[in-house]
Amino acid sequence: MGGSCSKKEMEQLFKIIDLNKNDYLDRLEITKYLKQNYPTCPINIVDLFIMLADKDRNDQIDRLEFMEFYKQVLTRVQLDSDLTTIVYLATTVSENSQKVTAQKMVQILRCFGIKKTVAELKKDAFDKEEFVDIMGEFFQ
Repeated sequence: MGGSCSKKEMEQLFKIIDLNKNDYLDRLEITKYLKQNYPTCPINIVDLFIMLADKDRNDQIDRLEFMEFYKQVLTRVQLDSDLTTIVYLATTVSENSQKVTAQKMVQILRCFGIKKTVAELKKDAFDKEEFVDIMGEFFQ
């Protein structure tokens, strides 16, 4: 899944994942696709994928949202490579920033069932190394 990907290839991937053929991806379809193709990928990445890709917050990723997210993020890394790199890239790309805000960090940790507050993180933003260190604590 890494490397550059043509629009046609992205369209084909969308169609493969869209089992219901309803022109949007839901949690179940994404989960099934990841389990079949990336069995070592933590399933909580589905929550993260939806949080970052679903711009209109309706729990459905339409074709445009998928294309945008895939083009910006998933073509840069292998999905089964380091999860923290994927999360960092996805977050910073979606935020147009080099750092991950504490608020976004709290949301990301919640996706993985880890309850932390902004105050507990003791910083306003995290660069890549800090981000990887924090995520590494939870994914050893």
